[in-house]
Amino acid sequence: MKKNYLFLIALVFSVSLYAQQITGLQVLEVLASDDFEDDAAWVNFDQQTGIDVKLNNALGGTQEFNWSNDWGGACVHGGKSAVSGNNCIQLHWGGTVRLQGFEINPDKVYQLEVMVHPLGGKSGEWNNWGAVHLFIFDQSNVWQTQGVRVRISNNGEGGSPALLALDVWEGEQGTERPVNLLQFSDKWTEYTVDDAKDGTPNFWIPLKLVFKGEGSVEKPLIIDFYLNNKFVATQTFDDIYWLGDSMIGIQNGSDNADVCRYDNIKLSVLGLGTGLEQTLAEKISVAQLTDGNLQIDSEMHGENIVYTVYNISGIALKKGNLSNRITVVNSDDLTSGVYIVQVKDNHSGNSTTTRTIIK
Repeated sequence: MKKNYLFLIALVFSVSLYAQQITGLQVLEVLASDDFEDDAAWVNFDQQTGIDVKLNNALGGTQEFNWSNDWGGACVHGGKSAVSGNNCIQLHWGGTVRLQGFEINPDKVYQLEVMVHPLGGKSGEWNNWGAVHLFIFDQSNVWQTQGVRVRISNNGEGGSPALLALDVWEGEQGTERPVNLLQFSDKWTEYTVDDAKDGTPNFWIPLKLVFKGEGSVEKPLIIDFYLNNKFVATQTFDDIYWLGDSMIGIQNGSDNADVCRYDNIKLSVLGLGTGLEQTLAEKISVAQLTDGNLQIDSEMHGENIVYTVYNISGIALKKGNLSNRITVVNSDDLTSGVYIVQVKDNHSGNSTTTRTIIK
């Protein structure tokens, strides 16, 4: 009986370990971001071996990182952006770009946000996917066999890529294990957004990963998965022996008439909060004026302070500087409903949000 009791305790502990979710944290610092709007369209990374392209930090960022792509297969695409703007990054077969100047610290909690337009259709016998790869080597080979690769995939069946999945390489032998997390073909409109620039049947999937750890028993790697800002799954790994160069990469597997694209990438550090976050929250207010426009009253203002207006799906609709205490935002093109206004210090990366209603 005692052995059974101990086994039950171990089983309960194991279940709790593998059902963890990272909650109760907020953004402490935006490390880097890229909306690719500062890059000339169709500047191919493979025109020069090992070319480095700086992240423009247009969505916030305190660090200077850059994309590096030794092999090629990546370019900046004009006219194909996610919802707002003009440019995005496009990857072709075998394309892998890596975040240079950044190394994952297993003692920190990170949040990685990215808009993904994965490959649809089917190309020969290949399983088409667009992916974010954690703990990759500093090389361009798409077959990076270590860490965790998070895929948005059609699972080799053709049609819409409505499968959120991952590949993890475990143990000293680096044995690959695929995991299907969510098949969302029946919730396609819930987890995708229309591509305002493309206009027709194209789409973007807002993917967010919240993660910490290194994949060991002492520091298990925990990843929470969000689609369109909705929590959909969590996974815990404690047997990842190979961690590559602890870098982050984005990848494309396979090729067809469609292309794999990424936009609005933002990497942040999460934590329990700071006094600056609370100070910001206490010193801003948003109200609708009699003419229908929004008025932002912020004691935090200056050249580094910016605002962004989001709809409830997390789509950025308007943004600008808060140079003065009072800023009026034209809302003629905004329909009635609930909106989120974010105020952010681009220098420190600290930000706060508040809700407002447009009638």
